[in-house]
Amino acid sequence: AAVGIGGSSWEGAGRVWYDALTGGRVGPRTDFSGFALETVAVAGAHAAVVREAWATVGVSPRTSALGASASSLPAPERVTVRRTGGFAGLVSSGSVDLDTDDPRATEVRSLLDRIDLRRVAGGPPHPDRFVYTFDLRGAQATVPEQHLTDDLRRLVDLVLEGSGER
Repeated sequence: AAVGIGGSSWEGAGRVWYDALTGGRVGPRTDFSGFALETVAVAGAHAAVVREAWATVGVSPRTSALGASASSLPAPERVTVRRTGGFAGLVSSGSVDLDTDDPRATEVRSLLDRIDLRRVAGGPPHPDRFVYTFDLRGAQATVPEQHLTDDLRRLVDLVLEGSGER
């Protein structure tokens, strides 16, 4: 694939592999066929070259042994927190993929069992305070800092801690 695409490895085949790995459709149970299928899907104008490269090494980009193609595998369960505002207008964000062995995942799952975003008070934020946007396995809400519950505060600490932000 690198030779067929040309250019530097990073700009050619490396970009295709990176896009496939970070696109959210390749997971820990994706087999070679599923990964091949995803690399072909993200290769754009180089799809034929990537498909031929896989065929050369004996891998067929098709439905995987798990019975699902990489592109039809469910998206990973993910919790994302984004913090904006505050006195300096700083923005930080982080996420926890619940389908991995991330040490935070167990406590995050426990918090999710107790958090109901529909019951969290909204309203306008106070000046110079943070606003948090939550995406909890697809459920979304924006919550001003003064309306965070104890569980939401702990979730913020866990998720932003792993991203290097606090």
